Amino acid sequence: MNVRKDSVVLVSVVLGLALLTAAAPAQVAKPVGETKVVIDFEDASIWKSENDSPFATTTQHVTQGKKSLKVTYTTKPQWSNILTYTPPLTDWSGFRYLNFDIHLDGKMPREFGIWVRDKALHKAEHTWPIGPGWNTLTLDLDFMQKTAGLDRSKVIGLCLHKGSNEPETVCYLDNMYLSKEQPVTPKLPPVRMPDTELLQNGGFEMLKAPDELGSPFQWWISRRWQGASFLGRGRRAVFKGASSAMLDGRGVCKIGWYSPPIEVKNPTKLKLTAYVQAEDLRKGLWGQFATITLTDIGERGLPGGSVNLPEDTYAWKKVELVVDVPAKCPFVKVFIQLYGSGRLWVDEMSLRGVDLNVQTGVKLADTGRKLLIDPPLVTEGPAVLAKKRTAQRSMDELEALVAQAKAGEIETLYAEIPLMLGKLAFDVRWDLPEHLELRQDYADYVYRKCEQAKRNLRAVMAGAKPDLKVPPHPDFSKLKLKGRYYCLDDEPKILFSMQYHRGGELTQWFCPEGYAAWISAVGGSRYNYQSTPVWQVYQKYPDTRRVYDDSWCGHIIKDKYSAGGTGRCVISLDSPRMMEAIAQSMREIYLPPIRRRSYPPLYVNMGFEYSYVNYDKYSGEKFKKWLQDKYGTIAELNTTWKTKLASFDAVTMPSYDWRKAETNPAKYHDWGEFNLWRFTDYMKWAKAEIRKLLPDALTTTGGGSPFGAGFWRQGIDEEALMEAGVTDIWLSETGSRAIGVTSVMDLQRSLTKEPRLILDPEYHALPNTCFLMFLHGCGVMDYWWWPPRMPSDFYASSMKHSHLRTLPEVEAVMETALDVRRMAKHIAPFPDAKPQFAVLYPEATLIQKHPAAQGNKTPYTFEVERTYGAAVRLDTPVGFASSKMIRDGRLSEFKVLVATGARHVAPDVWEKIKSWARAGGTLVITPTSLVADQYNRKRNYLKEIGIEILGEEVPQYLAGEAKRGIDQSGELDFIQGPVAKTIVKKQPTRSLVKTGEPMSRAVPMFLRAEGIIQSVQASKEWDVRRKYVETGEPAMLSRPFGKGRIYYMAGQFDIPSRKIFFNQLMERLGFDRPVRALTLAGGYPEGVESRTVRFKGDYLTYLHNETGEPRTVKLVATGKQVAEIFNLNIEERIPAPTMTLAPYETRIMRIRLR
Repeated sequence: MNVRKDSVVLVSVVLGLALLTAAAPAQVAKPVGETKVVIDFEDASIWKSENDSPFATTTQHVTQGKKSLKVTYTTKPQWSNILTYTPPLTDWSGFRYLNFDIHLDGKMPREFGIWVRDKALHKAEHTWPIGPGWNTLTLDLDFMQKTAGLDRSKVIGLCLHKGSNEPETVCYLDNMYLSKEQPVTPKLPPVRMPDTELLQNGGFEMLKAPDELGSPFQWWISRRWQGASFLGRGRRAVFKGASSAMLDGRGVCKIGWYSPPIEVKNPTKLKLTAYVQAEDLRKGLWGQFATITLTDIGERGLPGGSVNLPEDTYAWKKVELVVDVPAKCPFVKVFIQLYGSGRLWVDEMSLRGVDLNVQTGVKLADTGRKLLIDPPLVTEGPAVLAKKRTAQRSMDELEALVAQAKAGEIETLYAEIPLMLGKLAFDVRWDLPEHLELRQDYADYVYRKCEQAKRNLRAVMAGAKPDLKVPPHPDFSKLKLKGRYYCLDDEPKILFSMQYHRGGELTQWFCPEGYAAWISAVGGSRYNYQSTPVWQVYQKYPDTRRVYDDSWCGHIIKDKYSAGGTGRCVISLDSPRMMEAIAQSMREIYLPPIRRRSYPPLYVNMGFEYSYVNYDKYSGEKFKKWLQDKYGTIAELNTTWKTKLASFDAVTMPSYDWRKAETNPAKYHDWGEFNLWRFTDYMKWAKAEIRKLLPDALTTTGGGSPFGAGFWRQGIDEEALMEAGVTDIWLSETGSRAIGVTSVMDLQRSLTKEPRLILDPEYHALPNTCFLMFLHGCGVMDYWWWPPRMPSDFYASSMKHSHLRTLPEVEAVMETALDVRRMAKHIAPFPDAKPQFAVLYPEATLIQKHPAAQGNKTPYTFEVERTYGAAVRLDTPVGFASSKMIRDGRLSEFKVLVATGARHVAPDVWEKIKSWARAGGTLVITPTSLVADQYNRKRNYLKEIGIEILGEEVPQYLAGEAKRGIDQSGELDFIQGPVAKTIVKKQPTRSLVKTGEPMSRAVPMFLRAEGIIQSVQASKEWDVRRKYVETGEPAMLSRPFGKGRIYYMAGQFDIPSRKIFFNQLMERLGFDRPVRALTLAGGYPEGVESRTVRFKGDYLTYLHNETGEPRTVKLVATGKQVAEIFNLNIEERIPAPTMTLAPYETRIMRIRLR
């Protein structure tokens, strides 16, 4: 056991303490009981700084030994630290507290933090406020174990850092030690402050021009933290003088004033006095009404330093607050804050020193004054108020007309949308801070929409326009799943619900929730896990705990990154004991509510957004067995891995420690493939457990990153889950994981030959693309979200409250809800359209790591984003061809396959692609494709077809960790392509011109490459179709290949250029595009998507404008003429093929050609 240097012979605790006291400053906390030194700060060599903050040992400010460590925490970057991965003591067992001394230079307090990592990479973090001079900081290791899973017996590193927002800070660190008891902080004698005024404008008489919140007071700082609320000057409601401070709340809010920092002695005692008056004060944020608070400079409330003001209405009351100011608190602030609706006046506020014998606490007393109040604050100008009143009158007229129409049994749901928009504008958003600048626009928009609705409704009532009947929501108990949709008497029904709404006003438009059930495949969630059997075994048995890098646990189940309070429960799905507990949880927690339902759920959601990788002992055994099944013999594995393992028992898992990244790419790939198999196999077991409870249940899961760098780490292989029978229904959570929003649904539609329902359980992309989801195959959508109250989290996506969800977007979503209910039979044919154009979706590229990955994106992700984004706007469906589809012979379904950024492709997949091309397919290859196999072994795929890469220019964001190869300035042997000279530039660009045209002359179809630019040498079979204007080198080449053709793009085309090329290719190959949507000039309308399918002898065409601007579109029939167009949305004929789409409009038309 280590002992402290100042008590080498531990005769007694008293002697040790006496020696320490003699050496250390009086302000340093004194250890109690048994201690052990962790770091003595005598040696600076164990430390490093990630931002090069200077540090060195010094003889200044020492509390133990001869030296301390002086650190100048800089602000470049703002995150500033020192850290060590070689602490002298790594086993902290038997002790509860970690303590260390820190001396802060200067007179201003700061925030200081620590993190500690254990061998399992659990990261325990904590921050403290520190004051000038000496501080002793104590970390409770028991709490760190509970919240972060810290194993104190296996510490591998720690970091000491300043707060991220703090300025440059100089500290002296010393004497880090463990203790079983908390050190005793010396109690400094309090200092009497004089009875003189510390506030500069406590009477609120010193005025200035009002700020943006309405505050006219000097010295005080105004702030609105959130909610509909304002500040102003009381003129009638004053206790003394001519002014008081007035706070006006119009709902849940947080607004007020606070003082600049006020310097005080410490420790000391202060007395705050104020007079307060209220009108109709109501409970608001955190259940509070209003407060007056004393804080430290970091705005942390002083102990006993807050006054909670009473609710309701009352005349002036006197408030007295006496509070102790602790040591290390050289500055205080005064806060006046309102949290709910109502009005509060504050006047004659004072802060003074007080006799140290005065008792701390709060006194609140009536003054006997009569209640006098000011009128409400007027926060709008006269013009805006006039517009608001005009819009409200129009709303009243529309409401009366709606009642009249209902009496005549005329459909009014479309006409009632402007009334809901008016409620949002005037009752919810009007006074919210982010909406104040939008008030005039709101009034104008609501007025315009109400007037339009009145005109339309009058026309319907007069018989001049059709009555667009919206069918009622279906009886869920009678729905049957048939193909892509739930059906009622063979008629498709699209279910479009709003999250957390099972009833109420919104269900006039949106389908009520309640049609589905939930059984967590992992036995619980971050909210309920402590009431499940999972939690019981997790606490009792270490082998039920997941071993991984301590990153986000992916909802399996709760870690420090999870919402829902503190606590940790990150489980192993490979532990037999945990699997038993999960099955028990399914039976006891999740099944009873389902059995109480009046009808069976349409499907069971097993959970989504899962992410799972595990390195425990069970995973190791499974990995060995999986490898044995894959390779058969250890000799076969050694050949692939280039290893000399004696047996499968000698196989180890890759390390989860980021400092020990796997360097064997074959092993890396197999671990990724195994992890996908392992999670699929687990979900197969979970599905079987659910079927034991609900034999006929349809299940779904998913929500991974099908295009991202985290593909295998999340474990979600949607193709495998469907193939294994885990998912009866596709789950497509639209949002950040989608490329071009609809890409995941198009991928899912491609992966299975038979049509399957697609569910979006939490649509959180933008409102302007909502309708597109249904046109790409979504049959059930639960929209995120329309919360009843102002949310503290996810405000930006609140349809009800957020300024980022405009009224036109809200209107578009509400109209969509009615349209998909009314027009399901006209929407259903579009997802059945077979794509002729496919993007290669190679498993090897998805699994194998790439040095140029950016967060969750890889070069493949970037390229797919551009390729898909170009092709999807060319009036034809876009599909995907996975490795499994290709192995199963399904490439024959497509005319074109684009290998875009597909660096890793398995040899057998490449052979199938070549065979398909020889049989007549058209293959397009973009840069960085077809470089290596799944094990990152370079392959001669390109040489086989006559292409050799001579050099590359690569943008910085794709360069990754390029390694120097050829000894020439600025050129690197770059890992991302074949051995070639590579120049890294910020953003390489080139212009392309058709072959045979002068290099200096512009051409009508001018193309541009932006990204990777290659120099290539091609065999004689190749024709150069385009050259780089700048160099004359080949930019796009083409060659016949059997009955098919191959195109090689030596540069990464920008999206407009890809559109041009893909369109020419589709025309040349005779793609089935009966109707084209073009601009008047024959180009592609920006932000507009179109598709056409055959329907009962005619055609159905949709146009979708995802932009906030009108778009003019001309419909052009391919080889025919447009004879008749009927707008199914409004059931009216369109007189001409040229039309203007409103912002966010989706139009479905029945078209007759001749």
